[in-house]
Amino acid sequence: MSLDYWVEFFDDLQNVRGRSRNTVLAYRRDLELYEDFKKTGRDIKDIFSFMTEKKLSTRSQARVISSLRTYFRFCEVKGVEVPELQNLRPPKVKTGLPKALTYEEFQKLYDACAVENPYRTARNQVTLLLLFGLGCRVTELINLNIQDYNETDAWLKIVGKGGKERLIPLTE
Repeated sequence: MSLDYWVEFFDDLQNVRGRSRNTVLAYRRDLELYEDFKKTGRDIKDIFSFMTEKKLSTRSQARVISSLRTYFRFCEVKGVEVPELQNLRPPKVKTGLPKALTYEEFQKLYDACAVENPYRTARNQVTLLLLFGLGCRVTELINLNIQDYNETDAWLKIVGKGGKERLIPLTE
């Protein structure tokens, strides 16, 4: 099965499902990897060894399989039979808890933000405080606007994955 519905699939991801640009790009990389795999002429069961040869971690392999399954299901909706879908199961991924920074580690990062320009220093430190103190994702931080800040009520509106909004109270 080739990637006949490539364009329609990405249009669906972005415009119908509302996936972010980064997510769509990840799907594209995964499908390009699948195309490279198909050129080897190997059976779909060998895709895990192929991904291991490409030095993909177990977590990345699981994401690739998820992307392929999503694409294959999209093809089935379009009326194309996809036998590969039956043989694709993602690998088990060991998930550990993230390692939190100590106060001393955070203070080192905070102090390292200082540069000659006081405005850049303030920008760098506020960025670090938002990421660390409020738990913002980098993409959420990049998309912040001045209108998202309410000085009167002391809150910040963050728009997260899937366009979900959350209000974060701010303290001194």
